[in-house]
Amino acid sequence: MSTMRVMSPLGEVQAQKKELAPRLETLEGKNIGFLDDQLWQSMDIAFEILEAELKEQYGAAGVVRRLKPAGYGLKKDELDEFASQVDAVITGLGN
Repeated sequence: MSTMRVMSPLGEVQAQKKELAPRLETLEGKNIGFLDDQLWQSMDIAFEILEAELKEQYGAAGVVRRLKPAGYGLKKDELDEFASQVDAVITGLGN
């Protein structure tokens, strides 16, 4: 009798649990970052609407927009610079 060995292509996950950043109590007076990977062609329109709402409805001080290449993260120095300019970040579709 022959045997068949079946192997899983999934492998083992070695992810470490990380704590989430604390939520802001308010958006009033805060600078919000928009990180756009340029995959969704209408994201600039969505961000324009969202920017207006954040300022008018929630009192956000301003918005800092940042484009990044699709499929890649920002380099550490770019990410640090962006993070130093904002209090919170909204990132496109997250893909």
